[in-house]
Amino acid sequence: MKSGSGASRKKRVLAFMIICAFVLGVVGVAAVAILPEVSFGSVMVTVNQTRITRRDVDRWMGILKIIYGDHIDTPEVRSSIIDQLIEEALLLEAAGERGVVPDPASVDTAVSEITEALKDRAGGAEELERVMKRYRVGVDDLVYLATRARTLEDLYAIVVAGVGVSEDEVREYYETHRSDFAMPEMVRARHIMLDTEEKAKEILALLEAGEEFAALAAGYSMDTYSAMNGGDLGFFGRGDMAQEFEDVAFTLGIGEISGIVQTFLGYHIILVEERTEARELGFDEVAEDIKLYLDRQNEELAYQSFLADLRQRARIETKGR
Repeated sequence: MKSGSGASRKKRVLAFMIICAFVLGVVGVAAVAILPEVSFGSVMVTVNQTRITRRDVDRWMGILKIIYGDHIDTPEVRSSIIDQLIEEALLLEAAGERGVVPDPASVDTAVSEITEALKDRAGGAEELERVMKRYRVGVDDLVYLATRARTLEDLYAIVVAGVGVSEDEVREYYETHRSDFAMPEMVRARHIMLDTEEKAKEILALLEAGEEFAALAAGYSMDTYSAMNGGDLGFFGRGDMAQEFEDVAFTLGIGEISGIVQTFLGYHIILVEERTEARELGFDEVAEDIKLYLDRQNEELAYQSFLADLRQRARIETKGR
């Protein structure tokens, strides 16, 4: 179970995260459309009473170019932007009907978050200023995007209000997915990896003489990633490591140091620091995570149903697409 799944729609309307989710959606869509040359303010699509213009598309394209560069500007990506803007137009119209007006302070915060994220992508404030000018993206555009993001976020909260699950439903999920909550036996270990048996013998002698394991791992281990943490590999279960390595690791006692263990990677010396026995997580341990997962799943279903209804009733007319 992944408690974070089912919230993709909500994530899309959170400040700069809306841009990231939007970009991923745009890049991943394989829609094919040839966009004719149209003027800057030309209407490309009407959605009920909302007009989507070339300027609207260019505003998003400018943001994408700041993030990815000029190569992102393709007919396929522009077509996907229009699809996204159609969806947003429907949602913003629904928000207007419900009187949704985002808090100005929230919008200011979103503008700051978007600006900082774009600054990181561009490589600093000066470079961001340069590329914003190049792609005709102004501060007003960031305010525009942030306002839309916060409006959609507030609409989401309204649509999913009251959506939830009962304790009985949470328990039913637990009972029907008990295998998901089985925790295997695990150990936490450090290791020192050497390229020859002779070097491994030298390090083992130093350990036997009282040298600190973590210090020797940091100074001599060929596994540079774990060496930065004194050879710490964290917790792992059976099947996560080379067979020879785990055969030894799972037989060592806590605080016990192995002899020299050879794998296809090299020669290892292992120190086991912690061990957890195989067990099944109890209901009380996971109930909160299950509820969060099911809540988000149901919220997503409710929001998708809401959007589908808007699409079904919408009048969408393509003009310059």
